[in-house]
Amino acid sequence: MLGLIRKAFKYPCSETIKLLYCSMVRPHLEYAVSAWCPYTEKDINELERVQRRATKLIPEIRNLDYQERLLRLDLTNLRTRRLRGNLIQMYKLVNNYEQIKFNKGINYSLNTKPGNKRYELRRNSYCLTRERIKKCLPRFNFFTNRVVNGWNKLPEDVVNAKSMNSFKAKLDSWLAKQKEATATAL
Repeated sequence: MLGLIRKAFKYPCSETIKLLYCSMVRPHLEYAVSAWCPYTEKDINELERVQRRATKLIPEIRNLDYQERLLRLDLTNLRTRRLRGNLIQMYKLVNNYEQIKFNKGINYSLNTKPGNKRYELRRNSYCLTRERIKKCLPRFNFFTNRVVNGWNKLPEDVVNAKSMNSFKAKLDSWLAKQKEATATAL
């Protein structure tokens, strides 16, 4: 698909390439990501390589490093996009927007019961716990286990959003703040 985009434009501009990438290429990379999310670094790097190539199609920013190209195009890396998709899916499950019958259900932390204020320091009211797994790496990366760390880091106002759109808006601003905090720490 990227080859077709490259061949179709003799003088590509950044807005056109970004629009074509976001509408024709990225949906293929993100399709059903909460079901098949890659967990090996090899697979993650393979997917990210497609976005690296797409950002190099724009002549003005071709020589910049990858993070700078993403910043100029106002894009996020695919790892962050997968995290966002997983958190949105978990919000749908927690708030009964979607009904999925898990074998063992969603594991809520016992320390988040309303009467137990002992361990609620930096957690939201829907704190999750991982399933205990020994010797089964694919099971460790199932959706209900994979999303726990990201979900538990969310602030209370994001988790308790009233609607799906307000959750997405608050989540996007929280992810942007996390990105800025990481950039200033480096």
